[in-house]
Amino acid sequence: MGQFTSFVVFASMRTGSNLLEAGLNQYDDLRCHGELFNPFFIGEEGTERYLGINMEQRDRRPERLLQAIRAKPGLPGFRMFPKHDLRVRAQVIEDPTCAKIVLRRQPLESYLSVKAARETGQWRVGREKTRKITRITFEPDEFETYCADHEQFYADLERKIRLAGQSYFPIRYEECKDVAVLNGLAAYLGASQDLKSLKEPTKRQNPSSFRDRIENYDVFSEYLSRSGYIAEREILTPDARPYLRAMRFLATDKMLYASLPGANDAHIRNWILEARKLKNPAAMQDWVQDADRPICFTFVQHPLERAYAGFMRHIFHVTDAGFPYIRQDLQTKYGLALPETAEGPMPGYDMAAHRKAFGGYLDFLKLNLSGQTPIRNDPVWVRQADLVDALRPHMPLTIILSDGHFSEDAAYLGGLAGLTGQPAGPVEPDPRFPLREIRTPEIEAKIRDLYSQDFRRFGFSGSL
Repeated sequence: MGQFTSFVVFASMRTGSNLLEAGLNQYDDLRCHGELFNPFFIGEEGTERYLGINMEQRDRRPERLLQAIRAKPGLPGFRMFPKHDLRVRAQVIEDPTCAKIVLRRQPLESYLSVKAARETGQWRVGREKTRKITRITFEPDEFETYCADHEQFYADLERKIRLAGQSYFPIRYEECKDVAVLNGLAAYLGASQDLKSLKEPTKRQNPSSFRDRIENYDVFSEYLSRSGYIAEREILTPDARPYLRAMRFLATDKMLYASLPGANDAHIRNWILEARKLKNPAAMQDWVQDADRPICFTFVQHPLERAYAGFMRHIFHVTDAGFPYIRQDLQTKYGLALPETAEGPMPGYDMAAHRKAFGGYLDFLKLNLSGQTPIRNDPVWVRQADLVDALRPHMPLTIILSDGHFSEDAAYLGGLAGLTGQPAGPVEPDPRFPLREIRTPEIEAKIRDLYSQDFRRFGFSGSL
């Protein structure tokens, strides 16, 4: 198994450690044994004896339990929270043969999740029908204390790891269902197995919106709007890195365009013909720093057009741009009836079948974006508001082109940048299945529900 003889997952409560453990235990060579040093149980709730060692023996000689798990086949590990045995924490931090994993989650999400779990008594959801629903009361002072404790734990932990001359593998809650990230973590631990997909024995406990989860939503909303403390920590902003990596950046001497993932924007890219492609987000940031009065812009598309373009490019058509494993999962697990290939004749597959398949795809997106599937939240279908929020700190946006005011915005931008003419409209993804023939009131309602934030933020109307 390489350089490590064990591993530890450092985490706070409700940061996704159950989910991460379930993912790691799908690798043949890895075995995470739960919360071995929880003061109230061993491994999991209700267990007072594990591998022949009871709680009194564990507390008297914790190294005995460490030796017991290391005697088992494969690479053993366990989870450690702030109130677990400090002697063990110090020991494993100093041990270069114990791999360290540090799991984090946005403090607001973990705070709300902790409160809900305490009120319902449910700390883990294995099956959808067993989920207990509650609405919690948001308490600003309690939340600020929680954030301070949360940040202090991670700051102390990371400092101690550095002082010991050790390193660790950082992972965020959102990445615990990303099979590519887990394959990387498994490789770091020394496992040779690569998984194609993940089973999901643990369901997200609180998949609904903040409004649905918080009883005094008016107090919560007012607190967020006035609290610079929250804004500084970007609690409502997703991790920007995977979103930035999925963007394409095109630059001229004076102008920089960020092409958002999922956008059907070939007409805009063709408009700035002399632009060169920048290799990565770092090159984009270098351009911004070096440019004199840079003109930076992006384009947000009507959510229906964007969702349909993403479906056609990445799911329907079996091409190099496609997501074959996700396509297969959508067929086998979510009931989408798709043709074997979309490049030739498709016997029995007509406009009605295509409309039904697209509607099923939107149903999957609702589950996926609320954290109820093991499939990654791909930037192709995440909300454009989240993508723009990820972009703003790194690229000062002069203007955001929008379908709602496209002609006026493009004319203004063209005047600033010296571009001639107007970009043509977006090209239909597949003329055999035009969007105008696919859209129905039901599909429009699903889109509005999925991307309500984009409709409000960018002023989209229900019609195209």
